[in-house]
Amino acid sequence: MGSIPGFVNIPLDELREHLGELPHERPVVVSCAVG
Repeated sequence: MGSIPGFVNIPLDELREHLGELPHERPVVVSCAVG
């Protein structure tokens, strides 16, 4: 399996805690392994 450059893994249950770390100047792509 490949990887995405710049990818950061943030578990869904921790997302609220890390919102301030996400870039505001560019789009953010969210992916879910479950669907």
